[in-house]
Amino acid sequence: MQRFFYKYTTHFTTKYLNKLIEQDHMHGKKRFAKSAKFQCILHASRTIKGMENIHALYK
Repeated sequence: MQRFFYKYTTHFTTKYLNKLIEQDHMHGKKRFAKSAKFQCILHASRTIKGMENIHALYK
């Protein structure tokens, strides 16, 4: 399962940093319904990375 994640993805265990990350993903949460499920973790990872890149352009 580790092979599906990007090399430079970091995981934070600090609550403060996790809250900042969750705030940054709010635009993605609003776009996709909770019932929309991905068939593969790879597709979900690619979609999230793409949304992050587009969101970073507008920051």
